[in-house]
Amino acid sequence: MDKRVVVFVAVGIVGSALGGCECRRSGAPVAGTPIATVAAAPGTLAVTARFDGTAPAPKKIRGDGSATCGNSLVDESLVVGPGGKLANVVVRVLGAPAPAAPAEHARLLQRGCAYRPHVLALAAGQALDVVSADDTMHNIHVYRGDETLFNRAESPHAAFTREPGDLGGAGVLSFKCDIHPWMTGLVAIGDSPIAVTGSDGVATLAVPAGHWSVEAWQEKLGTRRADVDVVSGSAATLAFHFAP
Repeated sequence: MDKRVVVFVAVGIVGSALGGCECRRSGAPVAGTPIATVAAAPGTLAVTARFDGTAPAPKKIRGDGSATCGNSLVDESLVVGPGGKLANVVVRVLGAPAPAAPAEHARLLQRGCAYRPHVLALAAGQALDVVSADDTMHNIHVYRGDETLFNRAESPHAAFTREPGDLGGAGVLSFKCDIHPWMTGLVAIGDSPIAVTGSDGVATLAVPAGHWSVEAWQEKLGTRRADVDVVSGSAATLAFHFAP
């Protein structure tokens, strides 16, 4: 084991802070600043998100009964897997310099009258393709907070691209469909290293060496924060626990 890696485990408990973990019940991620001078060589940070307690049963959504939308959709605002593995948690390393934006566009798909993935991480400066795989008309109504960012129709099997300048800076965008009001997707834009936990409850990020504050945000359960040391060329881990 590389003893140079110092790992802090944050346990999120409602209404309290443990071991430097600042917990908030609601609201989108907030800005942060680096805690220490950044070294040149990066390390790796694996962040795990867990749900403590009995996971709620998946909430079913009644669609419009059409061949495209059906009536068997599931609310993805809180997805808990076996062992409390918590998906769709946005993880940011506050104040760390972000890697160069990928030249490849990110993609948000409309399939079965749902946005997929439900939560998408987007690097600042990265373009976004919105693609419909459905046989029905949608509209894409995008909000930053309560403000409409853009609102446009999308024909069946159509696609369009939004360049970085169209999306604004760091923050969380809500994608809706006024035709199918149950449709919701989130795009989290990061000007620092950013990722979203998968079905295994894990997000992995490349992070510059240094001492950093890391934030984990889940749309229903709020925000957790903890510090971690990352050493050049080494792997660090951090765990966040969420409770209802």
